[in-house]
Amino acid sequence: GEAKRWIYIGSFSIQPSEIMKVSLVLILAWYIDKYRDRMKESVNRREKYKYNVFFPFLFIIPACLMVLLEKHLSGTVILALLGVSVMLVGGCDLKQTVITSLILGAAAVGGFIATHPYALKRLTTFTAENVDIHNEGWQTFQGVLAIGSGGVFGLGFGQSNQKYSYVSMAHNDFIFSILCEELGFVGAALVLLLFFLLLWRGLVIAVRAPDKFGALLAVGFVVQVCLQAVLNI
Repeated sequence: GEAKRWIYIGSFSIQPSEIMKVSLVLILAWYIDKYRDRMKESVNRREKYKYNVFFPFLFIIPACLMVLLEKHLSGTVILALLGVSVMLVGGCDLKQTVITSLILGAAAVGGFIATHPYALKRLTTFTAENVDIHNEGWQTFQGVLAIGSGGVFGLGFGQSNQKYSYVSMAHNDFIFSILCEELGFVGAALVLLLFFLLLWRGLVIAVRAPDKFGALLAVGFVVQVCLQAVLNI
């Protein structure tokens, strides 16, 4: 209830983080395409780090910080992973990129949890076995209950019981739980397969792209969708 993730203009609203995801892919693809020779031809470690890690992170860090100010932790994680994915696919130095990402990620998450205790509580609640299912463990318990009650073939399309005030935001945050309840294991497996096929086709398009910029766009956009699916599920 503390998060401020939308901008309202009369009856119209936008979520800036969604615009940022597309913008970050575009600007990183542009940077890597433009400076790929400097990235590869850097002769010393300092120059190599500057072009392979420092400059790309000058785009990623402000984007993540602005979304983090909304108290949108999942959006921040998606942006960070998205940016790093484009960097790695684009040919940025693997070792330098991974080490820098881990250090910055740990510092950002640790700082956010330290200043926002509810974030840590959400993580510990999700993993605790003795959590009160009538209080802080309600959402997790109800989501798992929805998944389990679907069985093999589900209760039928539109026949979910859990979507009626049991799970929070059944149409978005808990959409996969409801899908499992209505379509069962078979339906859930089919949805996962479709996401896998989407990822595969996106990578095929990237391989066949006529230039580096187009290839990185294809990778970035398909990874964005699949990252959000994985995080949601």
